[in-house]
Amino acid sequence: GLNPTVEVNKEKTGYNITIPAPEYEAKNIQLVGFDRQLKLTMDRDFDYKTTEEDGSTTNLKKNETLTSKIPIDYIVNPKSVTRNYQDGNLIFKIDFA
Repeated sequence: GLNPTVEVNKEKTGYNITIPAPEYEAKNIQLVGFDRQLKLTMDRDFDYKTTEEDGSTTNLKKNETLTSKIPIDYIVNPKSVTRNYQDGNLIFKIDFA
């Protein structure tokens, strides 16, 4: 899972959403907010190639999508989402509507 922490910011004007993630995975995580819900999505592509002793090869390609929906207390402005990566955490900010 993504294990997000959702907190109202100090100014009480929106939410800060913090997700521990390696930097190479952070680009795959998206946040969308609407009404009283946050939706986090992470897409990952896998491409494996194995070669057997006889020289035959097998390719495996797959795409995984993880989606988490989080109910929140306040209506948010979906156009106000910002993102930042810092100290092993992806940080989204979204303002109240």
